[in-house]
Amino acid sequence: MAQDAILVDLDGTVWDSYPWYSELLAATGRVSKTSALSELRSGASIVSLLRRCGVSDTALARHSPGPALFPGVATALEDLVKRKIPIGAVTNLPGRLVFPMLTRVGLREAFPTVVHAGNCRLRKPHPGPLLMALRDLGVSPSTKSLYVGDMARDAEAAVSAGVAFAWASYGYGAACPARTTYVLQSFTDILDL
Repeated sequence: MAQDAILVDLDGTVWDSYPWYSELLAATGRVSKTSALSELRSGASIVSLLRRCGVSDTALARHSPGPALFPGVATALEDLVKRKIPIGAVTNLPGRLVFPMLTRVGLREAFPTVVHAGNCRLRKPHPGPLLMALRDLGVSPSTKSLYVGDMARDAEAAVSAGVAFAWASYGYGAACPARTTYVLQSFTDILDL
């Protein structure tokens, strides 16, 4: 692997959060699990849905066990850490969602930097969040760095930031975005790039 750094999206890339979000929303009694899942798959914002259903930060932090990781994520991240490859998470989610979820799934320590809606005013597809993460990791933007995501806005952010893009084909995006450098069938495929 010749990567200077690897940045990853979270929802639809590291974890399968839609079922977890749906359970959390359904627990409020204000929406069914099926309708919550349908809204998420149609592009509804989880932040808006949580607000609409009155989910508090405390309820979110207590909701167990956390989203399901996609196969191989934990071991692949462990391997990247052993290889001393700088890794970071870049998401449009707010930190109040991200950190409890990372903690629940045991990945908080895997990411020396986490750029989220609470510490970066810019949102993907703007390249700013990726550039901030690279700066935090002490890495200059280049195509030797990689951003892994599942949506077209992830690819757009990567290209605009000057880094390679790996599409998580197993995630929530329906079609391979333009200007994708790599297509991942599984998260573990990043170990072979």
